[in-house]
Amino acid sequence: MLNYTFDTEIGKMTISWEKDKIQLISLPERGMRNSKSKPPKWVKESAQQIQKHLQGKYCDFENIPLDFSSFTEFQKLVYDGCQNIAVGSTMSYGELAEIIGRPRAARAVGTALGKNLFPIVIPCHRVLASGRKIGGFSAEGTISTKYRILEIEKAKVNNVPSKIPEWLNAMEILANKDKKLGKSMRKIGTFHLEKSSAHSIFESLAMSIVFQQLAGAAARAIWQRFCQLFPREIPTAKKLIRISDEVLRSVGLSRNKMLAIRDLAQKTSNKEITTDIKQLANMSDKEIIKDLTQVRGIGNWTVQMLLMFFLQRLDVFPEDDYGISKGFAVLYELKNLPKPKEMREAAKKWQPYRTIASWYLWRLADLEKEKT
Repeated sequence: MLNYTFDTEIGKMTISWEKDKIQLISLPERGMRNSKSKPPKWVKESAQQIQKHLQGKYCDFENIPLDFSSFTEFQKLVYDGCQNIAVGSTMSYGELAEIIGRPRAARAVGTALGKNLFPIVIPCHRVLASGRKIGGFSAEGTISTKYRILEIEKAKVNNVPSKIPEWLNAMEILANKDKKLGKSMRKIGTFHLEKSSAHSIFESLAMSIVFQQLAGAAARAIWQRFCQLFPREIPTAKKLIRISDEVLRSVGLSRNKMLAIRDLAQKTSNKEITTDIKQLANMSDKEIIKDLTQVRGIGNWTVQMLLMFFLQRLDVFPEDDYGISKGFAVLYELKNLPKPKEMREAAKKWQPYRTIASWYLWRLADLEKEKT
């Protein structure tokens, strides 16, 4: 299968083809590489149609040859119905099920759309949850990308999480403030901040302690065994205090990590640190960092990750992070990694959206790593 990567308004996309049929269309995704394949004329023309559509010059894509051979008859029925949804219009999963003559198959329609190999051309983004709510999106960028495409198509969407328009507005502001960053942002795609899976501040910080200085697979295994010590596998300070050192060590925690998690549990239980989300909402980033770094084994970087991924604050800049410095060097074409002070000064122009700029620096570092 050959690939052709091209720029669009929502980031780099890729068309994959064999012989005279397109096998896959990929939305912008993390780690996407530039293709070295020389596309035939019809592939380039297909890409140009997608580019124009995402510029607001809408196309119907009727002449793009898609390979449907791997799909079931039901999937073909769903995709055919989806292609009949006009630009600027939307439909619920249930409504699409009705139109294709399968009124009780709304869930199956959703499953079929989740397996769509040809986004944009087969416009699964136009299918919403009931009440015209934005709903999920299986592609990279999740509902941020979905909302951005619908915005381009001038479609009406209800109950959009307020953070999505805020993120898109912030992207535009950042791109205007820093043209070099803006160019990279357009290639990488729509910003989306992955929400931490933790249920509490305590759990988020405990997870950070467990993952420190460990490879991902090993850390995940220890974390899973650690969580199994708690009811419903949700770690709490109160429960941890009652667990013996021997049991904690048995799940794979080093002595230092065990002591750090014990200190976290003790300070949480005694209210020596602030772990109430409502209280944290009234504290500045600096105040939160000063408060939580009282815990053994928790430094600035750990709290910055909590601020970004658990509290989802948008103006955090982890200047001591290697990925950030690597991405910064890539962005500004530096031979050597910059010093934290240098980055801190340069990042002032990204305020109040340094979290978003940081996200793009991480993506740039990932892309650079893919080249090696």
